[in-house]
Amino acid sequence: MQPHYKYLLTLLTFSLPSAISAATGDLEREFNVGPGGTLVLEADSGSVEVRTWDQPRVHMTVRGADNFEFEFDEQPNRITVIAESTSFFSRRTGFVFRVPVEFNLDLETMGGSIQVSDLTGNVTVETLGGSITIGNIGNGRVMAETAGGSITIGDVNGDAQAETAGGSITIGQVNGSAELETAGGSIRAGFVTGTISAETAGGSIRLDGAEMGVIASTAGGSITVQRSGGPINAETAGGSITLGPARGAIQASTSGGSVAAELVSLAAGVNGQVEMETAGGDLELKLPADHQASIDASIEVSRRSRGDYRIYTDFPLVISGEDGREVVATGHINGGGDRIRLRTHNGDIRIIRTPPAPPAPPQAPQAPQP
Repeated sequence: MQPHYKYLLTLLTFSLPSAISAATGDLEREFNVGPGGTLVLEADSGSVEVRTWDQPRVHMTVRGADNFEFEFDEQPNRITVIAESTSFFSRRTGFVFRVPVEFNLDLETMGGSIQVSDLTGNVTVETLGGSITIGNIGNGRVMAETAGGSITIGDVNGDAQAETAGGSITIGQVNGSAELETAGGSIRAGFVTGTISAETAGGSIRLDGAEMGVIASTAGGSITVQRSGGPINAETAGGSITLGPARGAIQASTSGGSVAAELVSLAAGVNGQVEMETAGGDLELKLPADHQASIDASIEVSRRSRGDYRIYTDFPLVISGEDGREVVATGHINGGGDRIRLRTHNGDIRIIRTPPAPPAPPQAPQAPQP
């Protein structure tokens, strides 16, 4: 077992180069490290800011350091800082670090905001109260969690996970998969090359989409997904749903609002089922002209409704009940196939035929390997 060196710093260590300044109550210290190392911080309180520089060192500045007792564990490629609060009614405290551009972070504070600039490496940050802001992250995953505050993340070249108990989440493009969750706030995300899951207990969701598939759920707010290379599952307890071109099954439901979706030509064997439902609003579904499907669409019309609701379709379907309390359209298009179920209450249904997607251009033959 390797020896574990710990350095305990208290208010009695003023004679050391890294001692707390008696005039300002601040602490400065440096650690020699190499690229690809890891900084670990465990702090009882205080904001945290991490910046990068071109030096092979970690530089630490602590504001209000006289309110803490410190432990330092310095290993060749891993620096651990533990800061235990000694004053409940402490003045404003904070940690500022300078780290190499290629570095990993594992930061935790019991109360305060966290800011991380652009860097290359894995980033894990957690705070029990405060916002989180993270720049562009190259070749590393991101995990961000706060018990109360917004989360903002730039582009991530790796998987990303963000969770807050109260606040909005905004993230750029993700070269991997993304899991985003908030107990109250909106969610906005750039395009994701893997799958994306976005869930909020109250707020809108707007996603540029994902290559592999999308799951979006909100207890109250609209949902917009620009595109998906796989299936889409979208659900809201109150708000409209707009789903751009999808190359997979579509499932969308809302308790109040319109739903619009588009299915594009699918590869052989890919599930193209569609289920769309709203308790009050219009439905619009765009289908490729050559899509093989079996359609079951219906409108329930309430007794007191004054609307003249209809099913409009570009495909040959059998429509009945246009003068009653239920309007129904059924039929098999292009010989039948994927099940398509559409349901609304007091709203119109439109089934629109779109041109089939052009075939992919043939690939140029590759030269034989020597």
